[in-house]
Amino acid sequence: MSSAPLHDILDDIEGLAEDEGKVDVKSLLESFQARSFGPVLVLLGILSMSPLGAVPGIPIVLAGMVILWAGQILIGRSHPWTPEFLHSIEISEDQVGKFRDKAEPATEFVDNWVKPRLKWAVGDVSEYLIAALSIALALLMIPLELVPFAVAIPAGALVLLGLALMAKDGILTLISIALGGIVIIGSIVGFL
Repeated sequence: MSSAPLHDILDDIEGLAEDEGKVDVKSLLESFQARSFGPVLVLLGILSMSPLGAVPGIPIVLAGMVILWAGQILIGRSHPWTPEFLHSIEISEDQVGKFRDKAEPATEFVDNWVKPRLKWAVGDVSEYLIAALSIALALLMIPLELVPFAVAIPAGALVLLGLALMAKDGILTLISIALGGIVIIGSIVGFL
C-alpha cells in the first residue's frame, strides 16, 4: 500500500495522458480498479469543489455519478461499473498537466498526513458506511446547487471519504465519517 495515494493517482493519470496525448474516463477507471472506489469518489469530490461545480446542472450530474458508484459498494461490487457513454469523455495531456500543477501542493500536503493505520477502523463495515454517507452527501448536493459554491461543503466531505478508502487510514476513516455525518445533520437542520 502506497503512503502517497494522491500522488500515485496523479502519476497514473499523467502517465496515461502522456501515452496517448489524452486520457479518457474508461482508461482512468481501468487504472483505478485495483484500488477500489476511493479514487473515483476523490475525483468526483474535487470536480464538485472546482469552478466546474458552480456550473448549473453539473452538481446534479456529479451527484448522480457519486450515487451510481457508491451504490455499487453497497451491493458488493469489487470495482466500479460505468455507463458506456461516459467512457469516451477525454482530457488532453495539457489539461492533465495544468491540473497536476495546481493540485501538486495540496496532494503533497495530504499525502504527508494519510497512511495505513488503525486497521480495526478500516474494513467492510466502514466501507459500507462510507458508501451510505457518500450517497447522502450526493443527495445534499442537488438542492445545494441553488446556492453558489455551497456544493463544495458535501464535496469536501466526499474527498475525505474517498481518501479514507484509498489510504486505508483508520484515523481518516473515523474523521471523515464523523465529518460526513456532521455535514448531513447540519444541512438537514439548515433546511428545516
